[in-house]
Amino acid sequence: MSSMRSLAGKTIVITRPKEHAEEFSFLLQNTGANVVLFPTIEFAPVESSGEYDVIKQNLQRYDGFIFTSATAVKYFIKDLEESHRKLIKQQTVYAVGEKTSVPLIKLGITPVSLPDVYDARHLTQSILRSEVTGKRFLYPKGNLAGPTMKTELEKAGTIVDEVIVYATAKPADYAKQSHRFQQILREKKIDLITFFSASSVVHYVEMVPAELFSSAIIAVNGKTTTESAARCGLHAEIITGQPTSEGMVQAIERYYA
Repeated sequence: MSSMRSLAGKTIVITRPKEHAEEFSFLLQNTGANVVLFPTIEFAPVESSGEYDVIKQNLQRYDGFIFTSATAVKYFIKDLEESHRKLIKQQTVYAVGEKTSVPLIKLGITPVSLPDVYDARHLTQSILRSEVTGKRFLYPKGNLAGPTMKTELEKAGTIVDEVIVYATAKPADYAKQSHRFQQILREKKIDLITFFSASSVVHYVEMVPAELFSSAIIAVNGKTTTESAARCGLHAEIITGQPTSEGMVQAIERYYA
């Protein structure tokens, strides 16, 4: 349980996309922290391709659907006809964690197999605990999602069709936001910077000069983000295993306790 003033006086940066920052910002402010929003990524739908259109019209061929982010749910489901949504409700749907499950549940789709650790590798292990040989799954994903899910499932005799439903990019106004943020860093007003994804780290180091990297503590979520930070020259002093706002706040509180 977070203390109302446990992070009083600390200034913490959120690099999440604007639409994903609200809950985290609220939780941090409840601890007394000052919050600076510096989104280093944003999401956008991809242009519909012929392959994507064929997939949407043939959803009945799949034994199940796999989602590793709420963003994938949003962009995949929004364009589907109601008959297709009903079809998905009748199939097995896997979600990587609680945050990904929420938009599915709101649509009346009940996902199964939540892994203990919310990442693609552990979700893959959860799926492999059931009999999947010969089954066919659809995996809607972002353009930066890695090959682990498809590779490991297909080793077990499963067919996995991937379809990119959204793209991750720098914010449209990143140059303006970067200039403002660099000034804050130079004035030593930032205590801690948080990252929830590898892509947010990559874009951060492209938007901020290397000489400013050491001026704040780095907090990251998960193995992939930690590895990305290390490759980019950022040393993470705070690492949390669960990709939730609550988990990150608790990890930060433990660090400062």
